Amino acid sequence: MEQGNQAKVLFQQRMQEAASFWFSLMPEESHHLIGTAMLMDGQIERGMALYSQLPPSLHRNCNVNSAYRLAGVDNACGQTGECRMDTSGGQPFRKKAAMFLAYLGNTGAVRMLLTHKRWLEEDGFQVDLFFPSVNREKLAYKLFGQDLIIQTYQTDADMPQIASEYDIAFAPHWDYLFPLYRNFRKVFYFTQGDYDVFSEDEQGIQTLQNFYLLPVHIFTVSRFLQQHVLRKQHRNPPIIPCGIDLDLFQPGEKFEQTTVLVVGNAGAKQKHIVDVLANVRVLQQRYDFQIVWINPSPQPNELNGITVVCNPDAQTLAAYFRKSHIFVSGSEIESFSLPPLEAMASGTAVVAADNGGILEYARHGENALLFELNNWSQMNQYIEFLLRDIEARTHLERSGIQTAAAFAMGKIRNRFLAYVERCLSVPFFTS
Repeated sequence: MEQGNQAKVLFQQRMQEAASFWFSLMPEESHHLIGTAMLMDGQIERGMALYSQLPPSLHRNCNVNSAYRLAGVDNACGQTGECRMDTSGGQPFRKKAAMFLAYLGNTGAVRMLLTHKRWLEEDGFQVDLFFPSVNREKLAYKLFGQDLIIQTYQTDADMPQIASEYDIAFAPHWDYLFPLYRNFRKVFYFTQGDYDVFSEDEQGIQTLQNFYLLPVHIFTVSRFLQQHVLRKQHRNPPIIPCGIDLDLFQPGEKFEQTTVLVVGNAGAKQKHIVDVLANVRVLQQRYDFQIVWINPSPQPNELNGITVVCNPDAQTLAAYFRKSHIFVSGSEIESFSLPPLEAMASGTAVVAADNGGILEYARHGENALLFELNNWSQMNQYIEFLLRDIEARTHLERSGIQTAAAFAMGKIRNRFLAYVERCLSVPFFTS
């Protein structure tokens, strides 16, 4: 796809430009940027430690004051009302946001961005979508059943023009942080756990630091991902988890035949869809149940003994979650892992790999059965246990419903909007 190629070109350019940017800074400039980034996270002691190596200035005092206010301690450093100015001369932020997309597809990451867009619009913001393209023509595109109009731009040289019309930007991926930081008054990034963040490669960690240590507002989806970012990129993003539409995902009647549900794209190797299906199939030799695989890919895959449902709409997907008896996930690593929570909301017992992010809500033996990564024998033991013990399955179903209630979409929406409004209410001098 032409637009996808353009995104790749810009990605490589940003790698080089961000590295050159940090290399060109004097030590005091670097300390100011990193110290400000840490203050924006609420890492006040670490931020002030970096500031202590610099000459005092009104801007730095104001940033410390803003950090305390963001943490809920008004005027804690004793500064005056002067600190309430921002770099635009004290002008309030226009409620106009540019939300950038890194790719166009029905993925979980894109779904969350579009959800944030809807919430912001409900709160009175104007939010427009932007996507890189060699042609500056608007795109009419459908994502998750929504007909969208997407603005396009060619290169990052177009960012100043976009920023002249929008005070606020939302980044879809960490490489966008550099051009957005350089042009917009306020930048937000919801890090959802792309696999670069989980890498332990030293060069990769340094590359991400070139972006994560810029003074922008970063928030994340789980404690698991927060700890990865804190340990490697030295940011401590607040947590705003995924929400569940409890009007869509809700308990109901089950299939007459016991059903084991698997959801995911077999092309994503870390999901281990093929391994899960192959091992669950073994149990069919001893137990009478059907396997349903929800495959997000529009291309059908025919598999013996497995019902394959390709690229269903939201209502059909929710119906399968609701009517199934056991949901199984073998995903290796996840920042949050939304499908098991959707299963819980639907009153379906969950058997899942302990992939890190799932611990944001899953507790072994309480609301789910969690097996060790790639331990397919243990996975089958848990499935077999639930096939045989209806009482245990019912316990997981009831506990799961209670768990999902805490992640109701309205509750998460309120947390997200409160976070955005709080960040917009306090100024940070970021250059």
